[in-house]
Amino acid sequence: MRALCHEIILSVDTRHFAFFVSFHPVALIQQHQFNLNGITKMKLIRIVSVLLLTYSVSWVAYATETDSDFTDPLTGPSHHLMINYLKYVPTPLGLQRGLSLSNIDRPMNFTNYAEFNSVDFEAYITVESAVADLIWFGFGEGSPAAYNEPSNAVVFRIHSNNFQGYANQIDMTGVVPGPLTYWVDPVWGNENGNLWDADDEMTFGIKLEGTVITLMIVDTGATATFDLGDYPLNASNSMLFFGNTHVGTYFRDFSVETFPAVADDDEDGVDNVQDLCPNTPAGELVNADGCAESQLDDDGDGVSNAIDACPATPNGEDANADGCSLSQLDTDSDGVNDAIDACPATPAGAVVNAEGCTGLDVVETACDADGDWKNHGQFVSCVSNAVDAAVDGGLLTEEEGEAIVSAAAQSDVGKKNNGKGKNN
Repeated sequence: MRALCHEIILSVDTRHFAFFVSFHPVALIQQHQFNLNGITKMKLIRIVSVLLLTYSVSWVAYATETDSDFTDPLTGPSHHLMINYLKYVPTPLGLQRGLSLSNIDRPMNFTNYAEFNSVDFEAYITVESAVADLIWFGFGEGSPAAYNEPSNAVVFRIHSNNFQGYANQIDMTGVVPGPLTYWVDPVWGNENGNLWDADDEMTFGIKLEGTVITLMIVDTGATATFDLGDYPLNASNSMLFFGNTHVGTYFRDFSVETFPAVADDDEDGVDNVQDLCPNTPAGELVNADGCAESQLDDDGDGVSNAIDACPATPNGEDANADGCSLSQLDTDSDGVNDAIDACPATPAGAVVNAEGCTGLDVVETACDADGDWKNHGQFVSCVSNAVDAAVDGGLLTEEEGEAIVSAAAQSDVGKKNNGKGKNN
């Protein structure tokens, strides 16, 4: 009889074979309490045909649109979800696991292939389970039609009500293919306090931003972040998926909000619409507006921030190639900027006044040796008075002042040649 069931299913519609490879036809017929004794082949064909139509039409008839959001499709047929109606039943409370053949019978329900791989998204689902169960919710690639999660995935592994002694832990992890399953950067529930709620209902979220995917336990605020660069996801068959092991668990309020990918021509991480500096050189860090330091000139002096040695040039002042105006420079390092320094070549360490001049500079300016002096005494008197002022101002010491006056007295400035003519 079992062989006959297999034969009839394949003969009714071979297109459904891929969806029923994990389905045991006798178990399904027994679930509906059909008596197999005395049933003819034609009658069995009619029974199986009804079952195929009942359970598989919604499975294979789904639309291919990929650009619209959808919310809570789990209480009825969905145009975005591939739901295994052999094992799950839509109810007013959500999609309920209605048939399970073993502890490893874990068929997944999943979105259309590649529907959410090329856009950012946020997806949420609420799970209610009053039974000991192993529950999955994740994003990955590969065919999950048989059992367990896809081979490459970022996933929640939820052990409700102490399933197999796992103490209600909720694992958030990644899995990659290989000879042995390899868990990447796992956040184990039994180590981090991520536990199934005693109220038997919890909401979980998955968010994709660029290559970063975040798993979120909404009820507790716990999160785990992964980089899809660690997982060999194939864009052509990636999907969101969920499923479980035991009869009785409900899935509901499944929602997905998509954020279409935006252009970023200079690949600086800021989309073209928001990018105020659209031609950022490769590899340069940018601010929130998409601008690198080489593209900014905060002080408006014509020199970019990246090479501006004086980043706060006053408005209207001319700057040199380094972005510095005279008011920002002090060439002789005397503490007086070049814009107001009357003596720009002050010796290092000398005391200067507000104009950047030393005591000697002050004396020489006040008593120009090349001036038109009436006589030598007038010149010496000028030097003496200037020295006194410089000493009083702290620009000269008494000793330095005396030395300057002495030098002036010994000079020929203001003296007449042979008692007449020009100063010497």
